[in-house]
Amino acid sequence: DRHWYQIQLHAGQAITIESIGARIGSPVDLAVHVFSEDNTKQLEVLNDEPFNIGGTRFPTAHFDAIATFIAPADGIYHLVVRNRIGNSNKDYRRTYRLKLNRQQPDFTVVAIGKLNAPTGLTVRPGGHETIHLLATTSSSHQHSIRVTASGLPPGVTCEDAWIGPGIRQIPLTISATDTAEPFIGSFQLHASIDVGGQTVTQRVLPGTMNRTDLPLGSGRLESDFTLSVTDAAPITATASIDRERYQQGSIIDLNITVDRREGQPDAEVKLNGDSLPPQIQDHVTSIDSGESQGVASFYIPEHLPPGMYTIAARVRTTHSYPLDPALGAAKEAATTILTNAVSFEVYPAPYIVRIDLDAPKKIKRGQVIQMPYSCIRNNQFIGKIHTEIRAPGGVVGIRGRGVTFVGQTETGVIQIIANDDAPLGKQSGLRLEGLGTVEDEGIHLGSVFLDLEIVE
Repeated sequence: DRHWYQIQLHAGQAITIESIGARIGSPVDLAVHVFSEDNTKQLEVLNDEPFNIGGTRFPTAHFDAIATFIAPADGIYHLVVRNRIGNSNKDYRRTYRLKLNRQQPDFTVVAIGKLNAPTGLTVRPGGHETIHLLATTSSSHQHSIRVTASGLPPGVTCEDAWIGPGIRQIPLTISATDTAEPFIGSFQLHASIDVGGQTVTQRVLPGTMNRTDLPLGSGRLESDFTLSVTDAAPITATASIDRERYQQGSIIDLNITVDRREGQPDAEVKLNGDSLPPQIQDHVTSIDSGESQGVASFYIPEHLPPGMYTIAARVRTTHSYPLDPALGAAKEAATTILTNAVSFEVYPAPYIVRIDLDAPKKIKRGQVIQMPYSCIRNNQFIGKIHTEIRAPGGVVGIRGRGVTFVGQTETGVIQIIANDDAPLGKQSGLRLEGLGTVEDEGIHLGSVFLDLEIVE
């Protein structure tokens, strides 16, 4: 069967067309076709939503059609709704809803936990717990969405989180002080966006699973977030950053401290990013056994849209838990926790630091090499750019002579010297870092990873 509808639109007018069928349990797979007034030209076809940003914890993919249509000219347009799995047998369950809205600032944010089952949020004194916020694919936002918490008990805090432009998932951290009292109750989250000088606010609802035996699962929204404060955490990981604003084409360092309660093993720790924007490449770094501090570094590419962003780090290590407290027996097991979330602003790049493609990748002990690079100026930036070799914790085994670009200079060479006793291999986080000045004051910091290996 095909159902026909018509709507009158003006040139350039944008509407959101949404069919609702599979999501209300109807046995249909809907498609919506948009035709011209004389029905001779098909202008658009709306199909399934394939993107499942919530995974098995809260599936967002579905078989209902949804998209935005922009009218090319004044006139009447015909909408045709059809069921792609229909047949000639009558089935009164085949119901649907067709929803048309003028395009306006609209967004939906859902919070989900760690498990694909109904669960609450437990935070331990001196520790923190992380949930994830989903900006569902029915949301079209070109600005950052701010999420705030209210109704938390004394000793429990939640820093604001930001869903950056086009980002679909970020972490949000609930933290408790060492003196937080035991608590069981609820709290609220709200999401807001500023558009045209006005603030639009929506309530954030928790999402959980109804069924997990279906191919994609079936989720639902709940009315409240349940929070409990209980025993102290055996292991916690805290992340911090050294500034609040980063230019496009720079490196952000997450300084991570892992704290263990007495009796926990000092095992090696693996670090990588969590909920990074898709434009940011993830990679693994480590903290050696017996150490408690490390750095996870990520390059912010020049094409990441400006705005506010929130990310975290994933921490993998080993912890112990009691088998028989009376006998003091314990067992070790692998565990994965998240750091607290950190928020930062990305602004348009005044320049981009790049290493030439034919630059050397290896340096021998005692050798001197020339490293050609460039600083491509953007946005009418004409200040000085002073470039040095940097690394978290300091550069080890090599040294380079800093180079300063003035006026319109964009290309140059850094001379790098390897010590006779330089440690072999690559140093994690090694980079070229260009400090841009405005009226002789260092304002901007652009950087790029330096892929350089020390060999015999």
